[in-house]
Amino acid sequence: VNILLDTGADVNAQSGHGGNSLQAASMTGNAQVIKIFLEADADVNAQGGRWDNALQAASSHGYEQVVKILLDAGADVNAQDRTWGNALHTPSFHGHVQVVKVLLDADADVKARGEYRSRARGEWCDGIALQAASENGYDQVVQLILEAGAVEDRFRDVIESTPRSLVREGHQEQRKRRYSEVSQ
Repeated sequence: VNILLDTGADVNAQSGHGGNSLQAASMTGNAQVIKIFLEADADVNAQGGRWDNALQAASSHGYEQVVKILLDAGADVNAQDRTWGNALHTPSFHGHVQVVKVLLDADADVKARGEYRSRARGEWCDGIALQAASENGYDQVVQLILEAGAVEDRFRDVIESTPRSLVREGHQEQRKRRYSEVSQ
C-alpha cells in the first residue's frame, strides 16, 4: 500500500463495487491499512461503491475498531446512502451490538429511514433501524435503539413491524415481555 501511495496512487480514486480505497479496506476490517489511507488524506466521507461510504462498509461488517477509527477521523455517522439509510441500519440488521453502541454514542439518528432485508418476509422493506433489528430478531439491538429514543409507534405508516406489532403476530414470549416493558 505504501509503495502505491509513494508512487502517486490516488487514495480517493473510485472503482465500482469497492468504492474508493478507504471503503475497500473498511469492508475487510483492515485497521492498519485504513490508518495509512487516512494519513494519506483519504476522504473519510467519500460516496460511491456498494456501501456508499467507508463507515457504512465497516459498520455493516461489524468492525467495531474500524468504525471507531473512521468516526475519530470525522466520518459522518448520519450520512445517508442510496439504500440503507445511515450507518446504524446495517449493523442493526445484522445484530452487531457493539457497533450499534458505538454509533449510538456518536449520535446516530435512530429515526433515519432506509431499506433493510426482512428475513421473516423475504423482501426489502423501508423503515428505521429499530424495525430492521426487530424483524430480524436482535432483541439486544432493539433495546439499545429504544433506549436511545426511537419511538416505534410514530412509524406505523412505514410497515407494521414495530415491537408491539411483532408481539401481536405471535413472536417469542421473551420479546413480548421485553417490548411491553420498554414501550409503556
